[in-house]
Amino acid sequence: MQLSRSAISACIPQRARADEFAWELSASGSRYELDPLLETDRSSLGATYFFGSVDDSLGPYALASFLDPKTRIGVSAIREDQTSYPIGPGSETLPASVSCIDRYAAAGRYVFPDTHWYVGGRYERPDLRTDIQVLTPISDTEQRNYGAILGKYLGPRTSIELDANRSETRTEGQNLF
Repeated sequence: MQLSRSAISACIPQRARADEFAWELSASGSRYELDPLLETDRSSLGATYFFGSVDDSLGPYALASFLDPKTRIGVSAIREDQTSYPIGPGSETLPASVSCIDRYAAAGRYVFPDTHWYVGGRYERPDLRTDIQVLTPISDTEQRNYGAILGKYLGPRTSIELDANRSETRTEGQNLF
């Protein structure tokens, strides 16, 4: 009799159990090749900490932090290396173009618990460096991106926000001619 009760309960759909989380970690890597013209390698790491656990039972896991809004801070780092090879007559004597982008970012958002208004900001620093084969730098670009956000969660699945951004870019280079 015990076996049949276990078999029956195993066949009855159980209510899904959701967990709460405070950390969201991410990592990715990819390689793209367009032979013989281009090779791109990209990798990224990210971490977000939520002050107060996020309940992921309200909808899809990817939307959990939106559906259960919490104050949070996060950081990320991305690296992208791209090599372009010249083609055509005489291209075998031309060097490849190599560019590298290192992107670092930090962001945060404070959610006022009673009103569901939120304010936040972000800072991003992408650095681009382009070389022609090994030691001849063409350009070095420094950029800073800043952002501020003000918004309100209007209901369980809707928000409205105002986002202001500023970007500063400085490029230094050498004349090849």
